[in-house]
Amino acid sequence: MTTLTDIAIMEKVYNILKISSLLSLTRVLIPYFRKNKCGIKWIKKSGARIEKFNKCARSARCESTKSLILDCPTRWNSTYNMLVVAHEYKDAFTRYDLEEVDFGLHIRHKNHSVPGPEDWDKAKKLCHFLKTFYDITLRISGTKYVTSHTLVNELATIRDVLRKQLDCDIHGEEPTDKHLYDIATAMRPKFEKYYGEVENMNLLVYFAFILDPRNKYEFLDVIVDDHYGREGISVVEKKKEYIKGKMKLLYEEYVRIHAPSSTSSSTLGKRPRSTNTSHELDHGDMLRRRMKTAPSSSSSTSELVKYNGECCEPFDKNVHFDILLWWKVNSARFPILSLMARDLLAVPISTVASESVFSTSGRVLDSFRSSLGDKTIECLVCAQDWLRISLNPEKIEDMDTIANIEKELMEQERVHLNE
Repeated sequence: MTTLTDIAIMEKVYNILKISSLLSLTRVLIPYFRKNKCGIKWIKKSGARIEKFNKCARSARCESTKSLILDCPTRWNSTYNMLVVAHEYKDAFTRYDLEEVDFGLHIRHKNHSVPGPEDWDKAKKLCHFLKTFYDITLRISGTKYVTSHTLVNELATIRDVLRKQLDCDIHGEEPTDKHLYDIATAMRPKFEKYYGEVENMNLLVYFAFILDPRNKYEFLDVIVDDHYGREGISVVEKKKEYIKGKMKLLYEEYVRIHAPSSTSSSTLGKRPRSTNTSHELDHGDMLRRRMKTAPSSSSSTSELVKYNGECCEPFDKNVHFDILLWWKVNSARFPILSLMARDLLAVPISTVASESVFSTSGRVLDSFRSSLGDKTIECLVCAQDWLRISLNPEKIEDMDTIANIEKELMEQERVHLNE
């Protein structure tokens, strides 16, 4: 049976780095577009070149007002942003190449060529492919709203994107885009490793998904069928029963811990009669006793069954739905489920900043920190988080101050170890 201790352990191990590992594979296609970076780097080297490029953009009637972006090699999102902005200026690049001879010479000297229609078409397809991952990463990295109930649906979106590129293998056809096919082929094993089988996943994401009144078991059945439908009806039903069974066990655990005792519940709202002192039972009392002894399905219906038996709340992507407010209003109807929702919806999908998710370089310990113990590193990270919270989060952090504080903490640690 799932216990609260098991839940706490699952909360700690669950993080978005799995998604980060998945998304980092999209950099497979980036070398094909180095010519874009080469040209942008040449233009941004001087103000005169930028001014001339802007003039060409106005002549080519480019509607974009964004500035050209030079990507960071270790952040795939910056490459995505670079290609998005560059594609908006594709006509300006063509015109600039005609008016600035040195531009084309420089790119050819770097063994590249000025991007042509075929290159811009590849860039557009890549941007369309990456946009799904880019938008999902931003959504699930939020810290000011609930995210735990959205991950199952986001995973279904990612799964659909990969299938569109790989379904050609099932039909024995050639891929429509060989480069995107190669990316999806490299990404699928990583995706299946973490999200291929329900038994290997953290079921908290499914529990939070069910506790969204717009989903419940009704949408869960649709999601599971979309995921495992190709493996047969028996597999789909097995996965559904597994998730619902674990959800029921968790609910029963909450009932055991939080349900009021029979004594307190039986006396709740009752007051002693002052007018009738007779101990004789009237006809109404006898009928009520008969009602208690008669079999009744409604009296034994659990909150979980009642909750999933009701119709789902309407879903509208353009209308904000406050799931916490919904559970606050309906907490009187579902006291145990509201406690579950309070705990499960408070679990963030990730405690990692979106900047770290986009990064493909990973965290690096320098020579000063490589010998620190796990507890010491954890203390330093926690202290840094506390210091950041104490400052105004809207202002730019003083990284020098944080670095000095970290040095002082490390010096204190060294003195403590020497003693």
